[in-house]
Formats: sequence, structure tokens, C-alpha cells
Amino acid sequence: MNQKVQRILIYGNTIAASYTALALDVALDTSIDIVLVEPKASACNDILYGGIAPPNFYDFHFKLGVSEPDLLLKTNTGFSFGTEYKSWGPSLRNWIQCYHLPFATDHGVDFHQLVNRLDLNMGEYLVSAVAAKHGVFAHPPTNNSNNALSRAEYGYHFNAQRLKALLREKLNHRRVNVMQATIVDVKTGEQHIKEVRLDNGSVVNAQLFIDCHGPDSPLLTALAGEFEHQHAKQYIHHVEQNRVIGAACRVAQATSNGYQVEWSLQVERHVIELAEQFDVGSPKHAWAKSITVGHRNCAWHGNCIGIGHSVCVAEPLTDAPMRLLHADILRLMELFPIDVDMAVERKEFNRRYQNDVESSLLFHQAFFDYRTDGKTLATKLDRKISQYLHRGVLVSFDLELFNKEDWAVQHAGMGRTPMFHDRLVDELDLALVDEHFKQQKAGLRHLVSKMPTHADYLHKLLIYLRNKQF
Repeated sequence: MNQKVQRILIYGNTIAASYTALALDVALDTSIDIVLVEPKASACNDILYGGIAPPNFYDFHFKLGVSEPDLLLKTNTGFSFGTEYKSWGPSLRNWIQCYHLPFATDHGVDFHQLVNRLDLNMGEYLVSAVAAKHGVFAHPPTNNSNNALSRAEYGYHFNAQRLKALLREKLNHRRVNVMQATIVDVKTGEQHIKEVRLDNGSVVNAQLFIDCHGPDSPLLTALAGEFEHQHAKQYIHHVEQNRVIGAACRVAQATSNGYQVEWSLQVERHVIELAEQFDVGSPKHAWAKSITVGHRNCAWHGNCIGIGHSVCVAEPLTDAPMRLLHADILRLMELFPIDVDMAVERKEFNRRYQNDVESSLLFHQAFFDYRTDGKTLATKLDRKISQYLHRGVLVSFDLELFNKEDWAVQHAGMGRTPMFHDRLVDELDLALVDEHFKQQKAGLRHLVSKMPTHADYLHKLLIYLRNKQF
């Protein structure tokens, strides 16, 4: 008879560790022991999640017992329509990489095909981008599909430390056994972890180990060694107090030797700057920290699974870091091993993990000069971009983290214009289509003119939520 997994050990003092523990608590039978071992020091790498969570975190949090009022009242969180890129690239492009429901097919033709044929600015016809540009916000209505705002989607801007504290608070009311200790030794055998020894002298064994510690992951390193694909970078993170919350979007812009991303919360503003190497003589850069950006070939080795930064540290230029973390945890829930053999689940988990990492790298590299000879990744990206530049085709590979809307907005933002268009466009009365777009643009402008600023909306919402508590 196959032996079942009876005990799980999670290691890390990170956002990933808390999310994973909460998700396992919700998903697994109460007969399975869940042990979270937290080292005393928090991982500073949580800031590399970039302070932005995409729209699917609303449902994800809800399933974990974390409500939107929890986030707003306890973590200084703000809303997000996406990221604004300012003076980006050699052409100094400006656009908002916004969240949006699938684009409508107008007149039987894809939205982006019409925009390209009429030589329009796509961002002027996306409600979330228009609202973000004007600094306004309101929750999309759920009972009025005729309202243009119902097509918008929103995520969150967050403070990593406060978010982790909220998740950790939720764990206090769950069955997860939390231990404050640091791993000092990992005993392995036959490519499996047998047990771990902690600095408090105790020894813990389990059938499944989950490493959420970060790039220097002790559990995965004991089985698989260091990151296979990596390069060193430096970053500076600083926080400023602000009296009024800014727009519901991050701002990313290039610097002399890298780029910086900033986001606004209820009472503070965060800025993270990344570079290959900062000026060592600059007082501003004296506090720069080194990080390892990269990923492992596989996330699951033997009976040990890596989640979050333990297997992939992605740059926070986009929201890819949180998308990857979310995908890791959902994949773990779906492929939780039936017994201690784990071979089938491990193979599928690693296949999907590799797809996720690759798709995040594709999207990231598309912001830069992506043509690197001899690399499969560059070949796939070249295929995506060349097909779009030829006739506006949005190429998708298996299980991509970023959807067609994400790519269409990025293509438009980067100034990629197809040479040809869908032949169905030629069958349309372009004068009537152009008039339709003019009305749509005017309607969006009127809508956002009636919306409150992000600051005013959030201020009144917080007052309502605080009063509702009593």
C-alpha cells in the first residue's frame, strides 16, 4: 500500500511562506500536519515582488480568508490599474500597461487590428489606462455591463512587510504549527530530504518539504545546488512619507544605468532602483544591496518543492514576480502528491514551472533589445514580435502568464506597428468605424471626469470600512 504524505515542512520567513501555509491549510485534509519553520530574520528579497499584485489576487486572497477590507485597513494597501512606463526605450515611449478584460471584437475584427488600421493610440480606448492617466479610481460595477468601467480590472499596491504581517496574523488562527528557528543541517539520502536539524536543537522530519526561504534556499540547495541561471544586480529601496496617495498605477522609468519603479500607498511612497552596478562613489548608492536575479531549471527535486524566490527571482519591472508566486502555489494545490513517490506530480509541476519562467522572461525581455543570437528564448520572442510586426498576429505559447491583452498593450506601448492588417478590415466602412471610436473616446473622457481621484475614493472608502466595523 502506498504511503501517504502525513507531514509537510515549510521553511521561510517570507510572503511566499505565509501564502503557502495558508493555502495548504485551506486545501488539505486536517489529518495532514503542516509545520512552518520561520527563521528569525525576515527575507529582504520580498521587496523584489515590486509592490504590485495583479487582479487575480482578489479571488486568491478571498479563498485564503484575506478580504479586501483586511488589506486596506491593515496593510496601507492602495489600488492599481497597472504600471505607467515613462520615456521608455530609445524612442522614449510613454504608455500605461494596464489590466483589462478580454478586448471586444468590434465589427467582427479584433480590437487591436482596428486600432492599428486607423492609427489610433490604444491607451485612449482602454478605460483602466484612461482612468490611471487621470489619477482617478472607482471599483468596476458588477451589475451594469453597459458601463465602460465594467471592462476594467484592478490589482493592488502593497507594502511587503505589512502584507506579510497580515498573512502571518491569519496563520495564528489556523492549524499550522509555527516554529521560530533556523535550519542548520539538512540530512539527505537517495535524492530526498530525510530530516532537518534546527538551531534550537530539535530535529524535524516530513514526507514533503517546501522551500520558501529565498535564493539561498537551504532545502533545495541540499538536493540541487545553486541557481543554474543567474546574474548579479544591485538595488536601492527607500520609502518616503506622502500626505496624499498618488495615482492607481506604478511608474517605471529608465535611469542612467538601469531603471526605477515607484508606487504610492495610503501614507507612503516606495521607490526601488535596479542596476547592474551603481556608482560606488555616490552617497545615494552607498546603501545598495546585491541580489541574484535568476532561476532554477526545476522547482521540484525529490521530495522538496521551491516556491517563489527559492526557484525564481524575477525583476520587478512588471508584476511577473507576483504572477509567478501565485502560479507556484496554485500548481502546488493542483498537483499535491497522492503518495510519497511523487514522480508523476513532480514531472508535470516542473513542466509548468518552466513554462511560467520562460513566459515571464519573454515578456520582460520584450521591453529591451531581445535579439540574442543562439538562444531559444530569443527565438521564441522573435517569433512573437515578428508575427505581430508582419500582420498583427498575437502569438501565444503553452500556458503563458501574460495574456493576449497584455501583449497587445505592450506592443502598442513600445510602438510596434504591423506592416499589414487583417483583410477583414478592408470589408468595413472605415469612416463609420472611426466615428464609433471617436464616440468611445469621448465617452471614456466623460466617464473619468465624473470619477473621484484615487486619493478621495480611498479616503472615503476607508472611513466607511472603519465605521462598518463598529
